[in-house]
Amino acid sequence: MVKRPIRVLEVVKSGGGVGQYARWIAAGAQAEDFRLTFACLSEGGEELAAALNALDGVQAFSMPMARYRIDPAGDLRVLLRLRGLMRSQPFDLIHAHASKPGFLARLAARGLGIPLIYSPHCFAFHAGANPLVARLWVLLERVAARYWTTCIMTVADAERELGLANGVGNAAQYCTVHSGVVVADFSPDVARAVVRRSLDVPPDAPLVGVVGRLSRQKNPLRMVEIARQVAAQNPEVHFVWVGDGPLLEDAKARVRAAGLEAVFHFAGRRGDIPQVLAVLDVFALPSLWEAFPLTVLEAMAAGLPVVATAVQGVPEAVQQGETGLLVPPGDVDAFARALLSLLEASELRARLGEAARRRVSARFTRRQMLRRLFSLYTNVVEGRAFQ
Repeated sequence: MVKRPIRVLEVVKSGGGVGQYARWIAAGAQAEDFRLTFACLSEGGEELAAALNALDGVQAFSMPMARYRIDPAGDLRVLLRLRGLMRSQPFDLIHAHASKPGFLARLAARGLGIPLIYSPHCFAFHAGANPLVARLWVLLERVAARYWTTCIMTVADAERELGLANGVGNAAQYCTVHSGVVVADFSPDVARAVVRRSLDVPPDAPLVGVVGRLSRQKNPLRMVEIARQVAAQNPEVHFVWVGDGPLLEDAKARVRAAGLEAVFHFAGRRGDIPQVLAVLDVFALPSLWEAFPLTVLEAMAAGLPVVATAVQGVPEAVQQGETGLLVPPGDVDAFARALLSLLEASELRARLGEAARRRVSARFTRRQMLRRLFSLYTNVVEGRAFQ
């Protein structure tokens, strides 16, 4: 039996879903017998570290790191800092998140004898990756899994299957812990007209929404083409994209070229996602790749039918014809047809949305996620089976 509290080092990248995941773990551990220390890598680490340090019993350090590119000098500094941190405290467990932080953490932990869990949060050799980069990451992941990893914790079964298909680790190393949401957060009291006015959308117009970064992964340029096809059949429909990112200006240019300025709105980053979801009619996710997207769970918790591409873990959340509609990635025509079929059938939207909320409430809550995660921590530290 391991002495309590269990001391865990979390190595995370600071932005996006992984940064949010870190906040959930830190908050959830307050009621459990764990003591967490965070190494916050990549840009924005100071902000995340400050937020985590504000929690009782949590310690966090910022370690600047180039998020996507190889930076020999900078990466070496991070590696040495991680090694020093790992040796400075009697950690019982290391949990490393995301591809680059995960590899650096495992390299730093060599020979220290500390059990290590690795969570890829979408392997870097996903379907949308550059082929040469993907091959390099497959090799790195194979080495790290074989020699320096106790457990590979995926957020979807499809992610596990992708890893195994590429020779990363063995089946006995894997464990899936699906992400989860606080369902009650997505039943807000909202003034529909007020929220829609803030989005520049008429109060009674059919509204399709996307929440996510305007990046190649989320496929915003194809979403504009989808919107063009939908608008040709139903000119009353409006679209809103919540988020920012590197393709914002390109997407705006596509909207202008398609003549959709009056119906396709860019809302930027917002802190009121539950309120925005509450005024949508359909949620859309046209991504080229995903692990297990939180935004889909949030939309389902809000009682929305979802139209999404059937990539990796998405079908584990969205059941075809029961909680939403799934289409092949990149198939603009099929996506547009799916949206139109829901926009034209209010009873179907209501039925799918209600089923979506029930599914999230039964299977994908934050409480369930944290219970499984902390159980995994205990089992790995105590050397027990964790499948």
